Amino acid sequence: MSVRPMTEPLPEYSWWGGGNPPPPHLKTQKQLAEMGLRPAEPVGYIETKKYILKLYDPAACKPKRRCSPKQLEHLANLRERRERSRQFDAWMEFDGWRLHDRALAILQARDILDDREFVILDTETTGLDAPEIVEVAVIDRAGNALLDTPVKPSGSIEPEAAAVHGITDEMVQDAPTLPRIWEQLRRAIAGRLVLAYNLSFDLGALRHSRQICGLPKLGLARDRSLCLMELYARYCGEWDDHHGNYRWQPLGGGHRALDDCLAALELLKEMAGASEFFACPYPEFRDRLPEEWKPFLTAGDADDRR
Repeated sequence: MSVRPMTEPLPEYSWWGGGNPPPPHLKTQKQLAEMGLRPAEPVGYIETKKYILKLYDPAACKPKRRCSPKQLEHLANLRERRERSRQFDAWMEFDGWRLHDRALAILQARDILDDREFVILDTETTGLDAPEIVEVAVIDRAGNALLDTPVKPSGSIEPEAAAVHGITDEMVQDAPTLPRIWEQLRRAIAGRLVLAYNLSFDLGALRHSRQICGLPKLGLARDRSLCLMELYARYCGEWDDHHGNYRWQPLGGGHRALDDCLAALELLKEMAGASEFFACPYPEFRDRLPEEWKPFLTAGDADDRR
């Protein structure tokens, strides 16, 4: 077959079925691949709205070179590495950062339990809206009760709240009012890190109750308090896409102030006793991990690193 000069323009054809279709023997690059041929110089083309489809004469094309067994093995290894790289990226996105957050939660719990002077506080209230305190408890690091008392509110306990904690208006009728136990509460938490399970709710209930009674602030600084519910949520690592945060976990206490304080202390001990180390299931990509993750990585049993 004669070779078309480079200066001669390629003939243009219409799409098959049109007024000027290409000769039957001309093939597209995809058709050549199905025939096991490598494309040579194009001998025609079809111009569409989106692209130009080049046409080739199979007689001018050479067979595709067959790969050697070694080359086939190399290609298979490349495909496997690309797939593992994709899986590694997915692990990083969905699991790796959660394991790292869990490790940080464990270290924070251990730091609190080992090195910090802390108390755990819990309240029961008249309800969720404009809550008033009906019971308050504070325990120390050993679980000793520094304060455990019912409190008489100015209003009534909502039936929904009573159904949860079991405290009724009759049970607090003769209880001390908040002003009578306020100084005792202040002394119980003074100078200590205050922990609570759902801290914002407890502090909000205390703030609302003291404002009703015209009491002074407890003097609790933001850096002297910590929410165990948020810490435990990071430890458990159940991500909530809807809220864009970790899912809160139930405390598992008895919905009475002292019982809930003791349950929160057990969760703190659970976190502090866990291992902060985790394994990367794709060790060949460890160099792609964030530097702050690497102190927590282990290739073997994490407990061996404790």
